[in-house]
Amino acid sequence: MSLVDYRGFRLLAMSILPVLGSKSIVYGSDNYGHTIHNNDFVLNKMMEQAAKILNIKQHMYARPSS
Repeated sequence: MSLVDYRGFRLLAMSILPVLGSKSIVYGSDNYGHTIHNNDFVLNKMMEQAAKILNIKQHMYARPSS
């Protein structure tokens, strides 16, 4: 998601991903955190490198109770 202010106009842009269920998701969740997919070793290493550059620590996700 991106917020852009330009010459007095404000635009909020968001991509809509073509998630077709658990078969099309490689990293992340398609059901609001009930199931988190991260089975791709190469992608996990890339995410670890990006997190290190951005100084983001590993953390556990606690799904809010409903």
